[in-house]
Amino acid sequence: MTQDNEKVGARPSFVADGMLGDVARWLRIMGYDTLYFGDMDDERILTSSAERVLLTSDEQLYHRAIKQRIDAFLVSGGTLFEKLREIVRRYSLSPAMCGSRCTSCNGVLVLASRGQINSSKEVLPPLVGEVWACSECGKLYWRGSHWKSIGKTLKELAESST
Repeated sequence: MTQDNEKVGARPSFVADGMLGDVARWLRIMGYDTLYFGDMDDERILTSSAERVLLTSDEQLYHRAIKQRIDAFLVSGGTLFEKLREIVRRYSLSPAMCGSRCTSCNGVLVLASRGQINSSKEVLPPLVGEVWACSECGKLYWRGSHWKSIGKTLKELAESST
């Protein structure tokens, strides 16, 4: 089997440049492995993109990546929604809330233990159901009041991306 065939059906992973932090956060909400370094210089971004798709709105960086045979996508949408729609269409992504990635650091989320919850500095609202913890930074996640709003946005994204 060739390397290209092994990639068929695989979920893409991304590196987002410093201007696409909001995009990185939403890709993580959808469960896509997305690195984001807000103040990283272009050389380090290109190096980090070796096994990932580089998402950038910087034309110079995009052209440098293409010259280096790095898979890159020039994101040109104006609003966050337009940017996400471009990326979802281009890479045939599923715009569904996956809840498997930390929106802050990209770590993998796991069901939190009582010990993790009790030792956390975060204050959870009463009657919270399941809680997940980031395996990297320890941030806690639960289905709060924002859950419906995120779901609505992703549903609109799915409907507009077909």
